[in-house]
Amino acid sequence: MRLAYWLTAVLILALSGCRLREREKELDQRTQELDQKEQQLVLREQQLNLKEADLARREKALTAPSDSTNDSTVVYNPYLVGRWSVQMRCTETSCEGSAVGDTKTEQWAINYRDNRVFAQAVANNELFRVYTGSYKQDALILTAQQDSLAANTKITVSLRFKTSTTMEGQREIVREGICRIVYALELTKL
Repeated sequence: MRLAYWLTAVLILALSGCRLREREKELDQRTQELDQKEQQLVLREQQLNLKEADLARREKALTAPSDSTNDSTVVYNPYLVGRWSVQMRCTETSCEGSAVGDTKTEQWAINYRDNRVFAQAVANNELFRVYTGSYKQDALILTAQQDSLAANTKITVSLRFKTSTTMEGQREIVREGICRIVYALELTKL
């Protein structure tokens, strides 16, 4: 009887030892799974932090005060885009070589690029000036790019639509401390 008791005890210990190894393996496997899930959560958290930072940057860009070179209030007007015949008549001048009544004719190619309006002025089949600006509310305001002008010269253009194919306004040339010329403009879409 004692022998049976001892055999039963040894058998119970052996079986429980096997069961311990199985439990250890299961525990190791669960630990590995938890480690993997933790790594996935860390990665997910990093991705969310990056997205959060990107959203904060975008929100800051949208709510930041805008300057004249990057204005988010620019309105896209599809009637602006295209080629225009530009008739200019001098209405006011204090510059030598210009007279009231002088006329000029140019062609402008007007386009949008990065929320900015670009107008390329062509005369005698040569591009000689590029204007940039914006269309806000009902006015197109353009300024000639500085690299195409003499030092201390500023050219600004202000235009409004009369119809979907005609605009009128003025171009002002100011030579700082020297003189000023104002042209009345009439644009017709080609």
